[in-house]
Amino acid sequence: MTDKEIIESFLNNDQMGIRKAYYAWRMPFDQSILRLLPNDEDRADAYQEAFIRLQQHILTERLTADNIQKSLLAYFKTIGRYVALEIINQRTKRQADEEKEGGDEVPDMAEGIDSADDSMDDAPHSSEPSFDPNEDMDTQERERIIRQLIEQLGKPCAPLLLGFFWEKKKMDELAQELGYSNADSAKSQKSKCMQKVKTFVKQRLIEYGYGY
Repeated sequence: MTDKEIIESFLNNDQMGIRKAYYAWRMPFDQSILRLLPNDEDRADAYQEAFIRLQQHILTERLTADNIQKSLLAYFKTIGRYVALEIINQRTKRQADEEKEGGDEVPDMAEGIDSADDSMDDAPHSSEPSFDPNEDMDTQERERIIRQLIEQLGKPCAPLLLGFFWEKKKMDELAQELGYSNADSAKSQKSKCMQKVKTFVKQRLIEYGYGY
């Protein structure tokens, strides 16, 4: 479909034409905001919101076939980037509010981030994070921040790492709960997540003033 045909589909409430655009644009849209929103659910939310805004732009004649200066898909992806940034800003504000209210005490994850070996899938968590209520508050606050940062990663990393480090679950148990074909598959994903989270968490801890 041409851009003009897609715009006319919106104006005429042509559901078939609208659906064609909706499904055709999903992959290029995802690719355009993947770095901003690595979480699948976040990108799905952004796609829905961006599509609604595009429809509003067309129906209010903010965007027409005559005044569009680039392809309709490029225009749509620009809307998507704005929506993605809004999602990030909203999440950052929400997390800041939660930090002000204080958080629950959590296990010591710092050692796990630095020393976690991808081979320690079903080994006892002796070198894993452990929480000591007598630890100083700086350490406890550091652990709370680490958990919040891991939660930001979303699926598949957050439930896998939190289940392994905090809930002390074995890889075969996590594989079954999270829908992996077997423990090796879950272990492979954990390895990828660990590489991602090490860099991410260390950078954020430095920003929060907790040197590594």
